[in-house]
Amino acid sequence: PQPTRKNNTTNTINNLTAGDGDEDDATTEASNVATEVLHVGGPLSAHKHGITYTSKLDTDLYTLVKKKTFVTTIALGRPNGRTYFAIYGQDDRIRILDYETGKIVVTYDERLKTYDKIYPNKPFQLDSMEYGTRAAKERQMQQQQAQQSSAAGPAVL
Repeated sequence: PQPTRKNNTTNTINNLTAGDGDEDDATTEASNVATEVLHVGGPLSAHKHGITYTSKLDTDLYTLVKKKTFVTTIALGRPNGRTYFAIYGQDDRIRILDYETGKIVVTYDERLKTYDKIYPNKPFQLDSMEYGTRAAKERQMQQQQAQQSSAAGPAVL
């Protein structure tokens, strides 16, 4: 959200020149000119931000904590005029959430064992060598990610 600006100008330049010439009066009036307050943050509101929940507990965001995972990637989309966001977790699952309610709409399991289960099915079958090569690359990337995340430790926001 964009910060809101509120202009609290109490005196104008014209009022500064209307004094009796006393320096103290001019200094006091100059400090009151064009004071600007910048408000950043604040609570979310439904009419301003398009949400219907009042607390994070009303959403499915704590599912990540329950599953002991964290978000590695996030993307926003607006198909058919409704806003959704997709999160990719460290647990190799993609979760699509409704922005307005914060509820999970669908979860896609992207773990390698999911693909191992559907590999033998004829409509999805790849050449055995090709599938083996892709699966080996995927395992190697998972091992590298595990090593990097264990070395860095968990990120706290």
